[in-house]
Amino acid sequence: MKILGCVLVIAISMVIGRLLAESYVDRVKNLSNFITALEMLKSKILFQQEIFEDIFDDISQVCNKVLKGFFTEITEELRNSNIPVSEIWCRKVEEHFPYFDFTYEDEKILLDFGALLGKDDLEGQVRLINSTIERLKGQLMAADAEKNKYAKLYRTIGGIGGTALAVILI
Repeated sequence: MKILGCVLVIAISMVIGRLLAESYVDRVKNLSNFITALEMLKSKILFQQEIFEDIFDDISQVCNKVLKGFFTEITEELRNSNIPVSEIWCRKVEEHFPYFDFTYEDEKILLDFGALLGKDDLEGQVRLINSTIERLKGQLMAADAEKNKYAKLYRTIGGIGGTALAVILI
């Protein structure tokens, strides 16, 4: 019975370590996907001059599951209301923030972007998007460094901590 308990303690500790590590991996993926989405937004605004509802609908089709819901909800709300895109964007960023695994600095970048979205001419929108992409790329580099540093650490601590706890329990 003790052996079964020890195995369970080790397994649970390893799972917890992996879950903690996964948030670092997910942040990198989501930042990368946001950068791709903004690049797509820029090209569609610049070259195809589509409306936001169509652009966000197209973006939602190529995003991962987390961002798909974000862009789908923005598209639906744009189609069903007269609320400005900037207001919808900011509200949806705040609603979806817990699912992005972002830091508050990442959220601030997206909120700053959203506050000005749709409020300028074509050149202004492209400058805004380029600026936001560059800021997110900086965050992506930092997130990747954190992932490399902490993800492996949490996995290792989960395994070692679980083993140590199992030994103590014996």
